[in-house]
Amino acid sequence: MMLDSVFGHGFTNSSIWTPEPSRRGTFGILSTCLLALGLCVWTALHLNLPEKDESRARRYLRKLSWMSLGILTPELIAFTAFQQYMAAKSLTKDMNALLANPTRFVPPIGLEGSNPSPADQEIELTNLDIEVSA
Repeated sequence: MMLDSVFGHGFTNSSIWTPEPSRRGTFGILSTCLLALGLCVWTALHLNLPEKDESRARRYLRKLSWMSLGILTPELIAFTAFQQYMAAKSLTKDMNALLANPTRFVPPIGLEGSNPSPADQEIELTNLDIEVSA
């Protein structure tokens, strides 16, 4: 062929699977790579706290499913982490605003399935009659 002069001679023996006993085979290479990748993803995952009555087996199954997602689609794990970060950032902003002015409470839009009007958004906490008993 004409391309053989440019790229060299082509392979005549192109085996796909190399057996294990004579030298390091395909299965050995694939199994160590997958094991190392699985352990890296397992260690990098930091899942949410488990539910109160969640069993140990259920926690491992949940982490195993996230690990398989992390191996197959790592961008999904990164996107989920980004979404949780943005939600935490928004909650921090809301809590800091509430702590800066504790006499007013602005409920989030959509609380209890309805959008409050601007006049109803601010509720005076000082007008509430709350009795505290010791």
